[in-house]
Amino acid sequence: MDSFSSNYLRWMSPTIGDTFPDLHGETQHTDAFSLYDYLGNKSWGIVFMHPGDFTPVCTTELGAAQSLKAEFYARNTKICGFSCDDASRHRAWVADIEAATGQRLDFPLFCDPDREHAIELGVFDPQLKDDAGLPQTVRSVFILNPDKTIALTMTYPSSVGRNFDEILRVLDALQRASNFGVNTPANWQPGDKTIVPHNMNDEQAEEKFGKNGFITADLPSERGKVTEKHYLRYTDDPILTDTKSKQSSKLALRIGKIKSWRPPKSFMPVAGSLSLSSMRRRRGTSGGKSKLAPVRPAEEDLDVGQNECKVDDELNLKQNVSDCSQQHKPWTRILTVGFSALKSEIDDAKQQDNVKSGTDEYQSAKRRDDPYKAQMRRFSRNSAGSEVVW
Repeated sequence: MDSFSSNYLRWMSPTIGDTFPDLHGETQHTDAFSLYDYLGNKSWGIVFMHPGDFTPVCTTELGAAQSLKAEFYARNTKICGFSCDDASRHRAWVADIEAATGQRLDFPLFCDPDREHAIELGVFDPQLKDDAGLPQTVRSVFILNPDKTIALTMTYPSSVGRNFDEILRVLDALQRASNFGVNTPANWQPGDKTIVPHNMNDEQAEEKFGKNGFITADLPSERGKVTEKHYLRYTDDPILTDTKSKQSSKLALRIGKIKSWRPPKSFMPVAGSLSLSSMRRRRGTSGGKSKLAPVRPAEEDLDVGQNECKVDDELNLKQNVSDCSQQHKPWTRILTVGFSALKSEIDDAKQQDNVKSGTDEYQSAKRRDDPYKAQMRRFSRNSAGSEVVW
């Protein structure tokens, strides 16, 4: 093939790495559409080519694309249809698509009745013509990077509908490569292991993925050889690794906030003034709001003995609150407030007394007959025998 023909075909059929042209014209929604304005500067894009309006396979495809719009949105991707008809026919076709598939198209369907853009993109099937004898487009798919360059192309004949699961899969793979610098093996699915790029030696791979961040395949051609780069190395899906890292960071942040939390002074107890057994809910006189107030409890409300044991760590305390709340429903609110508001008091008691859970007093409390009493004892007594005031 001579140089002129090669360059001509390349101009007619943009390929991977080429800049996709801006589409200016009409859609079913507007007569001043710009593909670049629609995509913006940060979104990925997918353009679907369709042979024509009111064609059966295209009708099902556009309904499928609309049903997956949330999936594309989750991948920071905007979709755009393309068909060689005018806006009025597009609008009428949209009604048919909704009736046939239950999906109302809200993404743009570009109009190219003069085939101007189809010629520029080189997406014609010479064997496929409409009723007027004009050539129609094949089912091409262009996936665009945020910089408007073509990341991937697919071309289906007019008789075969597109596989949208595959389009989502390759979009995931492209974004893994773009955002994390990994390759994907045959039949890869999100969550499967990815591949360390071939142009990265083992030292660079360790810097990027960690010393134990990838697995080297045991290959006969590499056995017994010292090499700087093993060519087949697997690493975890970076999305999963990144998600776990973010979750760990969020958890650490939450734990840090909990540890640094202190209740306001209005909630701090006064020594000797309140205890859990001397609180109950009563109806206030101002504005009809319920208030918590100290009162002298009836013996049947709570029977807390004097031989109490130390306050355990926060996790045990929270479990105790839950257990006691289940057995004494009217006290659920009080116990919850008590746990939240008096956490710093408990921390101070723990630091001052430094009582271990293996003490004789603790074991003795656990062996008592009444399980509820044993639970409550764990709240209100330190090792010195003085009451931890709530």
